[in-house]
Amino acid sequence: MKAIPTKYDGVQFRSRLEAKWAVFFDLLGWKWQYEPVDFNGWIPDFAIYGEHITYVEVKPVVFFPKEIADDIDRSGCTDEVLII
Repeated sequence: MKAIPTKYDGVQFRSRLEAKWAVFFDLLGWKWQYEPVDFNGWIPDFAIYGEHITYVEVKPVVFFPKEIADDIDRSGCTDEVLII
């Protein structure tokens, strides 16, 4: 399935699914940033800021691809990662 670039709240998202998650985070009142940092080739889709930072990876799949998990493991990121 091809991603549909979508703009929400002045941010251009690579996919409609990512934009939908941004709407959800806003409804929850969570402070977020889109594609906030590059961890050695892995760019999380979001950072959610609260007491701690949580990086979020959004994928439209039922089973998370092992190669993405491997990229995250190799990235050097030591913060929380949420895969949705």
